[in-house]
Amino acid sequence: MAYSPNPAPTPTAQPPVKQGNGFGVTALVLGIFAILGFWLPLINISSIVLGALAIVFAIIGFAVARKREGAGNATAATGLVLGILAVGFALGWKIVIFDSAAEEAEQECLDAGASVEECASEAEELGEMEQQVEDLKDELAELVNSENGADQPADGGEPEQPADTENNPEQTEESAAPEEGAEETTE
Repeated sequence: MAYSPNPAPTPTAQPPVKQGNGFGVTALVLGIFAILGFWLPLINISSIVLGALAIVFAIIGFAVARKREGAGNATAATGLVLGILAVGFALGWKIVIFDSAAEEAEQECLDAGASVEECASEAEELGEMEQQVEDLKDELAELVNSENGADQPADGGEPEQPADTENNPEQTEESAAPEEGAEETTE
């Protein structure tokens, strides 16, 4: 009996490489850290920043997931939810702590027999702290808006484009010259 030669091995199909969503995972991790640290006094402010970054990365993660036919959509959604919760809880916690601290400080000051002026100076210091928190909130909102591409004017119009004299043949040196009657200063 003759042995037949071994058949040539058939190539096996490689499973498709599963692509993840790095932006969605980043949003998820930042959201987890932000939600875990919102209640800690000094880490509270960094939780606001981490939460805002989680929101930004989640939005980018949604765009990436759309290009990849939905791959990584869940991680981006979870990161978005955690980021929103972290920012909301951190801001709420900050307001609750500052309000109760101000009331307690005022009551302790008056109970200790201090004058109204002394209590007012302490309240002024707390007011300065609250102002710093408000400034941080404003900076955070500006950061989130700039990261989300909100450089469009509030009136809904097109953003202004800088004049490109090198690539724009319609703009000549004459149109770029100063108006008549305007004096040029030379040093």
